[in-house]
Amino acid sequence: MAHNLHVLDEDIENFKIKIEDLVNKFKNDTINEFITMKRAVLKDQQDAIESETQKYTRILESRNNEVNCHVPENSCLSSIL
Repeated sequence: MAHNLHVLDEDIENFKIKIEDLVNKFKNDTINEFITMKRAVLKDQQDAIESETQKYTRILESRNNEVNCHVPENSCLSSIL
């Protein structure tokens, strides 16, 4: 009977170790997936910001060119711009 209890204790200990390993693997996989998704979201945000910056820079340059084309050469505005 004592031998059976010893085998049972070993089985329980081995089961605990397997469960802990599975839980740790799940945690690592989950964290890695989260980090991958977080990087992708940050990259998308960075790309969107860069795109918007370029868009508004082009608009600003266009407006600036329009203003410069309509301002006489000896105007006070041309010295400011």
